[in-house]
Parts: sequence; structure tokens; C-alpha cells
Amino acid sequence: MPNRPMVAHFLAAGPREAELPESLARIAAVGWERHSSGAYLLSAMCARDAGPVSDLIGHEASVNGWGVPHHDDAGVLIEWSTRYARECLHRADRPVQALVSFSEPHDDVPRTARVTFWTEHPGNLPYAEDFLDWDTPAMVLTNEPRTFLYPCDDDQQELMEEMAGVLVAEFELSVVEAVARVNAFWRGHRRLLYSGLFDHENARYWAGEAFGFEGEA
Repeated sequence: MPNRPMVAHFLAAGPREAELPESLARIAAVGWERHSSGAYLLSAMCARDAGPVSDLIGHEASVNGWGVPHHDDAGVLIEWSTRYARECLHRADRPVQALVSFSEPHDDVPRTARVTFWTEHPGNLPYAEDFLDWDTPAMVLTNEPRTFLYPCDDDQQELMEEMAGVLVAEFELSVVEAVARVNAFWRGHRRLLYSGLFDHENARYWAGEAFGFEGEA
């Protein structure tokens, strides 16, 4: 789910096909492990773990955070950041949240991107709960199978729920498969979604488009 400043980047930049930098691919390929502190950490980051902590969510977000290599093209940064997040989420064996965040360029400092991950721990304060209200671009992704990833308002959320319902009822997909199809479709058509043109057709039409769409969620 993106906030409004991130939506503006999606609309301005458009989709890009860019190979994941080796530094990010290596981190994603190694996968995850549960550390002695109780934190769920990317294995490549475990050397940065400081031992027992009281705030596991904040600790995971700090240790798992990593900067995306600089690129002048915002579309490439979006592609690298979201692809890296999805690769890491795919390798996790439990529900994990990912935050993709941008800092805007200023003076001689270029635009930068950062991705971090955390899991939920009872009794710990939530992480980045107010990201939808931030002035800087941010987006939260998750590997939870029944979560729609790309709506940024109630109308888009309702459309995706209705699309998934059509895919289950008329195309005989499971709920998990239907949500994955909806996510894959709107990932490939984000400019259509965020420009408002999606409301020119109903949910049944978009469900048919999603069913025939071949893309990675």
C-alpha cells in the first residue's frame, strides 16, 4: 500500500524493467533466521544484531534496514526497491511487513531509497503505523496472502475485494490465488489505478483482465 507521495512517483515514473543490483540480490538469496534475541532477521544482517532487546519490532526494523543503490531514475529505484522487498518476503516462513521509503533530493544530495522489514510481536509498539500521513514517499508490502498491496483509498480497496470475489465465484480460484492475481494485475497497471481511470469499468471487467494477466505479484 503506497502513500500519496509514492503514488505521485508511480504516476510520474511509470514501470521500469531493471535487473536487481547484486548487493540486494545476495541479501535476498540468503534468506531469514530467528536470532537468539527473538528477532526475525535477514541472515545477511545477523552480524549487526546486538543481543537481547525489549523492542523486537524496532530492533528488526533497524537491523533489517538497507539502502538501495543510488540511481537518478526514480522508476528504477521503485523497481529495485519493490523487487528486493518481494524477493525477501517470498523467502520468509512467517508474516513479514516491508517498508519502502524514499528521501527527496535536496541541495547536492540525491534521492535515496531504503527498505526494511519487521514482524509483529505482541506487546511491542507498531512500526511506521502512520506512513500514510508522511510527506515523503513510502509504501508497505507484506507476504500475508489475503492482503491487497496497492489500494490507497476505500474505492480502490472495494474494487479489489470485488475483483477477488468474481475470481473466486466465476473463475473458481481459491481466495489466496484470487488475491495474488489481483495484486499481480495492479502491480503491472499502477498508473491506470492511481490516475483514476480504473473506475471506467466494473469489477467483473477488471477480474477478467486480471485472470488473463501474466505477471509477478
